[in-house]
Amino acid sequence: MRKLFLLFAAFCSVAVAQSVPTVIGFIPNRAAGQITLTSETCKGSTDERFVFVKDDGGKLSLTGCWKMIDSDVIVRWSDGDVYSYDVGMVVFTPAFNEWYKNRNQPVY
Repeated sequence: MRKLFLLFAAFCSVAVAQSVPTVIGFIPNRAAGQITLTSETCKGSTDERFVFVKDDGGKLSLTGCWKMIDSDVIVRWSDGDVYSYDVGMVVFTPAFNEWYKNRNQPVY
């Protein structure tokens, strides 16, 4: 649950010693692919981040924008659909886990 709050804080205007990795994590989907959450800002929005669906064969089948609301990842897909995913479904990347681990370490 701490990662949830840190994830939310990472996108606020709080200064951090190290930038958040581009790919934060993945949510497995039923099509044997994955939903990829990034830290890249969505075009035209300062509070939403870019998300995409990568199918089993590597094809990017859908893109959209996501943001956190409480413990949910809310995704507004480019086809107009809006979905809610529990943050517990997110498999964080090793790079994000490393950033999370080192976020409060002093920079010399």
